[in-house]
Amino acid sequence: MTWNNVTTDSSGNQTGAKIYLNRYNLKKYDYSQQERTYVAEHELGHAMGLAHNEVNSDSVMNPANRDNSIQTCDVDGINSIYNTQDSLNVSPSVDIEYAKDYSGGNGVADIKRDAQIIVAGTVTNSTPHSDDLESGNAYTTQMLKIDNSLKGGITGLIEFNQAGTTNVKVADSQLLKKGDRVVVMLDKDDNGEYYVIDDGQGIFLNNSQDGDSLGTSPLGSNDLFVRVSDHQSFAENMLK
Repeated sequence: MTWNNVTTDSSGNQTGAKIYLNRYNLKKYDYSQQERTYVAEHELGHAMGLAHNEVNSDSVMNPANRDNSIQTCDVDGINSIYNTQDSLNVSPSVDIEYAKDYSGGNGVADIKRDAQIIVAGTVTNSTPHSDDLESGNAYTTQMLKIDNSLKGGITGLIEFNQAGTTNVKVADSQLLKKGDRVVVMLDKDDNGEYYVIDDGQGIFLNNSQDGDSLGTSPLGSNDLFVRVSDHQSFAENMLK
């Protein structure tokens, strides 16, 4: 009927979970929409760390649950798991599968070719958007003061979006912040807004930045940049 796959690290700490509901069997055994919701809540309880409750218990974690919503005992169980500040401070991480992979040396050549805009500069403002309930996206809008336009002829300031926020990390990427000196590979989405191509694969951080304050000198063609996704180093003039 359902399946829950929990993943753990080498220390046995849960790092993720996948939940599957078998629609064929749910339909075959005539589960109502409400009953399907209770089944989904049961599997989410497993994903959050709850085991089965007793047979015939009034609990969403009843091993054969079909009729019970979330009960006080279920809430108490979750509270007992997440009862320390450390357990609440863990930032979720998101893996994103992109249509095209730009990893490796050849990938850098490909992403340079595919990017509409390539610019070098300093982040002057960083605005996270964590409450986009309609799309469920967690992204950050970055404002970049451009020192050099490597492709596209853009000067002055440019605004672009980057996946992730201070609370939601993107795997193999790094959230930019005010003062970061970067080269970014950009494209436009369907709304005409610029975004970083493949996030960490399209972000190159300046090696000499202090990371806390705005750079006082313009970037130069000999400055070295490290690609966030794989830590390869490039001189700025190699990223044109």
